[in-house]
Amino acid sequence: MKWSVFFKEAFINFSNFEGAWASLRAPLSNNDIGVKRREYFLGPQKKKPSLQGERQRIYKSNFFMAQLPNSPNQGGTDIDGEEEVEYDTRPRKLKRSKQTARIGTGPQAPFTHNFAMAQQVAPQAPPQALQQQTQHMSRQYYGAHLVQQPVMGQSTANARNISSHKSILVPYQNDEYDIVYDNQTPKSKMETKQYLLHLLSTELLINTRLHGDFTCSRSEFYSWSPSLPHSTINSVLTFFGLSQKWLSFFTTFLEAPLKFTEDGPNAETRPRKRGVPGAHALSNVCGEAILFCMDYAVNQATNGTNLYRMNDDFWVWDKNHETVVKAWAAVTKFADTMGVSLNNGKSGTVRILSESQSSYPDDHLSVSTSSSQEQNSSAPIDPSLPVGEIRWGFLVMDPLTGQFVIDQDMVSTHVKELQTQLSTKSSSIFSYIQAWNTYAGTFFSSNFGKPANCFGRSHVDEMLSTFTRIQNFVFPDSNVARHLKSMITDRFGIEDIPDGYLYFPTSLGGLDLQNPFINLIQVRDGVFESPSSILSDFLDAERDAYRQAQIAFNNGFVYRQSNKDPNFVPQDRNVFFSFEEFSRYREEFACDYKGNLVSVFSDLMDNPEKEGIEMGDEEDNILANLFKDGEDAKWAEDGYAWWVVKLFGAEMRERFGGYNVVEKGLLPMGMVGLFRSGRVKWQG
Repeated sequence: MKWSVFFKEAFINFSNFEGAWASLRAPLSNNDIGVKRREYFLGPQKKKPSLQGERQRIYKSNFFMAQLPNSPNQGGTDIDGEEEVEYDTRPRKLKRSKQTARIGTGPQAPFTHNFAMAQQVAPQAPPQALQQQTQHMSRQYYGAHLVQQPVMGQSTANARNISSHKSILVPYQNDEYDIVYDNQTPKSKMETKQYLLHLLSTELLINTRLHGDFTCSRSEFYSWSPSLPHSTINSVLTFFGLSQKWLSFFTTFLEAPLKFTEDGPNAETRPRKRGVPGAHALSNVCGEAILFCMDYAVNQATNGTNLYRMNDDFWVWDKNHETVVKAWAAVTKFADTMGVSLNNGKSGTVRILSESQSSYPDDHLSVSTSSSQEQNSSAPIDPSLPVGEIRWGFLVMDPLTGQFVIDQDMVSTHVKELQTQLSTKSSSIFSYIQAWNTYAGTFFSSNFGKPANCFGRSHVDEMLSTFTRIQNFVFPDSNVARHLKSMITDRFGIEDIPDGYLYFPTSLGGLDLQNPFINLIQVRDGVFESPSSILSDFLDAERDAYRQAQIAFNNGFVYRQSNKDPNFVPQDRNVFFSFEEFSRYREEFACDYKGNLVSVFSDLMDNPEKEGIEMGDEEDNILANLFKDGEDAKWAEDGYAWWVVKLFGAEMRERFGGYNVVEKGLLPMGMVGLFRSGRVKWQG
């Protein structure tokens, strides 16, 4: 874990090193004629907050080296059932993937064992900057004995200082960032993937509306961990300055002797030459150290475009089609150099074209623009880009509209599997409910995508209709609640079971059956019905701001004393500049008018607030006392409990005289917890 933290700190500090990492937000020189003209006609310009700065903040705080921990004690936050569905090997059993060491017996990929490797991947790198920065961080954290050569000017005292690990989250205070990222609790892998989908959809909406073009390519590497050549790992770690002592340690770890049981008792023991053990901290270190080279190669080839990466799963997009082509060329060169292969089944490209609304003739500023005016059409895609759909989970992007829709055929495959798996759990009520909660309540919900304003209300409606179809297929002419009641009646002879008994938490004596419809109904009305409408509002506000600025200029109300060059006067000093020039830097500078672009971006990224439900004062007080601590508080924190109580509480009070099926303390919660603590084991 210490190696993971060390490398993360080294890479992030290198990315903050002046001139080493190209920024998405290219610095605007004070001598830039466009900036000077903007200040002359509008007055001093603020660089914060800006859309480009927000993009950089998101990339650095959520994706760049995010797979490495911030501290040696950082743990995982995965939830049972929260895993991405595999769509290139359908149908698939819901189970944790296992790394196989069998691939490790294959031959090594051809690889050049010298530092020229890094120069091939990133030819525009500052001379020796990456190696020196990494060696400097290595000395600072572990001591001078870990690196092969001392860094010039580094004192012995500084070399032995132990890093606080806080600097890895604090970027330099410059105009590249709007907000300094603070040390928040890391998101789970699933949350990060959901966030990426929201980011992609938001960028697509903004770029197609403002620039008329948007291209996205994504892929992952084929069998990344099992196929990593040890020669690649050794060369990269050598380039980063590890001493021979630590290189020998990594070699010993990687070349574990293996014998396969299927080869018989007399099988030969052979050292592993390819691949790293799955789910091991040192394996993560090796993989991220290599993938950092890809991040850097794309950054340099595109002059600052971000490669959004989660382990070996990566996405790149831009309003400029050629920029994505350059990024993909860097990726393919990286793959060839490192001796790894891309997974064609997980690769794809989408290009969306629509009528650009970025500028308007001065004599047509009063024309209102709406989303209905946009004309999406199929667009030519460079043949070098990967062929395939943009997919994630059960979602597939429509290549014409750019909207994510649920692949119903793929859902049907997994619904049949769910039906089969539930039939194997029918011997236990607890196991049956846990299987339903894990698969229907978590797995399907996660892979349908988390509702957000950028997805729109139609996405929530599609999820609701799909859950209805799932339940109708698994339980024809019935539903999960009635089926469970029938199981309980047949097994225990108990009839007239209230629905609340199924849905209430186990701490109150219920069975804690999840209802996926409630969470969706809570957010449906809070999601933007038409996400593009907020961009229309922005464009209207921008045109109004242009008119107001023109009036201020014509009346001589422009304040220029704080301009970077207050003496600058353009040749057309008496004619207010065009709307096209006014909107040119809308993503680089702060805009104070209503509906500014940063707010638009944030609103589209927002998850809808869950709608509450009205309760009587007495009822509300009772529930607050019931759900004030422990598992009950967690169950009630998002308002789900209040909906369950509102829907089924009256029947529970009539049957049991309150919300408790039995008094707390009388339930065998230890035994119940034991039943519910294990992960669902799916039958093959």
